[in-house]
Amino acid sequence: MEKLRCLDDTHSERLGLTVDEVNALTNRIEMRTSNMVSVEPVCADCKATVIECYNSAREPSDVVKCWDAIGAFTQCVQDAGADRLRARSERDAREQARRSRHVAHAREHALKDLSGAHGDSPSQ
Repeated sequence: MEKLRCLDDTHSERLGLTVDEVNALTNRIEMRTSNMVSVEPVCADCKATVIECYNSAREPSDVVKCWDAIGAFTQCVQDAGADRLRARSERDAREQARRSRHVAHAREHALKDLSGAHGDSPSQ
């Protein structure tokens, strides 16, 4: 049991698997994505499952039973981050394309104005 407890402590420490660290991770993700369209908490159901598992652990060795819940939470956070990054990249690409069209349109009009100004000059 002592060896299992030691392994669990090492694993938890290495991966940052305490309730406080899970809450801190969730808060950091929510802060970094707060300016995005979705206002839903990130992986709230998975977070609740992890916290419930930690709270139901009667002995430190019981925390080992939470690894599946922690893995699901970690995967959920990674997926949510990837989805939000993908959506942001798509928005940025659309905005860049819009700006490029705007610049091209402005350039076209500027060239027409310049060619019209040269066509009206008396030296021709």
